[in-house]
Amino acid sequence: MAATSTDGAWHLSASGSPQVLTISAINKDQAFRQYAVEDSNAAPAHISCLFEAPSRLSFFAILADAGEIWELSYDPSADPVFPGFVHNYRTGQVEGIIVEEQPFARRRLHLDLDHQTLIFSPNHTEVIGRGAEGGIRIYNLDSRKPAAKLTDQANLALLDSRFALLDNQPVFILNLPGSSQRIFSTRTWREIEAQALEASKFIPVTICRK
Repeated sequence: MAATSTDGAWHLSASGSPQVLTISAINKDQAFRQYAVEDSNAAPAHISCLFEAPSRLSFFAILADAGEIWELSYDPSADPVFPGFVHNYRTGQVEGIIVEEQPFARRRLHLDLDHQTLIFSPNHTEVIGRGAEGGIRIYNLDSRKPAAKLTDQANLALLDSRFALLDNQPVFILNLPGSSQRIFSTRTWREIEAQALEASKFIPVTICRK
């Protein structure tokens, strides 16, 4: 499993068992950084989806079974990531803070979604998935908080849903049983009235499925 940045500067690959994520600068002969693929509890995990989000100058790695998402920024001006605290009990030393410096610090996202199937918005600001109770939920990836609840209906084929352009604005089309649809504005995530859209209006988006 691998992904390369749009500017051709970085290459990420996940391989091995236990799995290791290797980050390489394409114009150099050695790895820039390597991470053992482990969840936040240091348990071995597996990257099921790896892709670039160019609008965010970052990559996303989905650890589906661990219910965890890593965002790894290649923006050199991005803030460092502080995963937590470490206690040092040696005499005369104080508690220190673990810091992951940029680029490619791991920003871990723990969202109340089923990570087996996730759909990312065109600008990679939101992620759409099935909530714990089965309905369709949207999370903002910056705040890590719910942005909307589209429906509590559980028997929906999320993979059949998609983004499209309507009056030059992106909308989300949620397909329902019986070939019916509900269309939502991606600015407010409120349902709007609109007719069925042509396939030529659909927007390619990132869909991660285990």
